[in-house]
Amino acid sequence: MLPNTQNADFELNVILQEEGLSDGSNIFVAYCDDLDIASQGETPDEAQANFVEAVDLWLGTASQTEIEAKLSVVRRRKPTILKRIPVHYGQTAGVIGQ
Repeated sequence: MLPNTQNADFELNVILQEEGLSDGSNIFVAYCDDLDIASQGETPDEAQANFVEAVDLWLGTASQTEIEAKLSVVRRRKPTILKRIPVHYGQTAGVIGQ
């Protein structure tokens, strides 16, 4: 039995990203840095479902100590804000040192 984790609900910060494969097709990858668990699928929903299954498998095989250690980090973690920020690469007028 896993005290404090059995029947516990928690939210994970998961990055869901579309990746291009060498054959020209695309997959979606779901990755959680806090647990170091990733999964993939042909659609975002499939990647998410496969990720939840991977977490369930990890919870069923990891030691109680490992689960408690990782979930203690998850419980303290604030939600991740993921934002695309534009940057410029190349020559820019007014750069120091020019």
